Amino acid sequence: MPTTFDSLYAEFVIASFDKQLRLADIHGKDAWGFNMTNGKITFNESVAYKVQILGTEDHVNESWMWGWGNKASNIPEEMLAVGNELHAYGEKHSISQLTTAKSPLEEVDGHTVGLIASGFANAKAYYRCPYENGALFVLITDANLELPIENKIVRATRVIPECISALEIADQRAATIAYLRQNGFEVDADAGRLVVHGDGGPLLTAEFDELNRLTSLNSHIVPRDGS
Repeated sequence: MPTTFDSLYAEFVIASFDKQLRLADIHGKDAWGFNMTNGKITFNESVAYKVQILGTEDHVNESWMWGWGNKASNIPEEMLAVGNELHAYGEKHSISQLTTAKSPLEEVDGHTVGLIASGFANAKAYYRCPYENGALFVLITDANLELPIENKIVRATRVIPECISALEIADQRAATIAYLRQNGFEVDADAGRLVVHGDGGPLLTAEFDELNRLTSLNSHIVPRDGS
């Protein structure tokens, strides 16, 4: 597993972004509620999922605070398991962003933490719960939340460029390879090109420039539903 904050981000960013898109397809327009007593987030008061608390953004002081560092809120310890695992990983690999209780948002923010935590813990997705002058970030770990993918290659040709366009990713090549491997594909890669092979030949090819920025991405299959 990667051993810096940036490499953790590159490892998980596209797969976690994909999960966020699928979560939005299901619950993006739903009203949410959060109950710290039972550790669940609800949508439209009809479905509820177990979550972990990651931390909070303070938009007045422009800072991020990890849940494990927020002693004043008396967060139940069982809701801090993932945060504590990330903290322990940060201590082992000297990653200050994972071990500093409170940091400026320009260094650590809730969305970056959510993307990393979602992949690190193999969680379903994360969710931003806004409140006045801030936001709580929770990680949905409940197996009852299903986020299916019908065709992973077709999905990849949509998600990879959309993620790269939406988010700042320094090493787009590493992030793309990680996403494809996490979806079960074998990737042949050299400095400027990668290929995903299937039984009948290449399924997907991608090319990158000398700065590891994506320059082309092509699927070599035709989706049956035309999507």
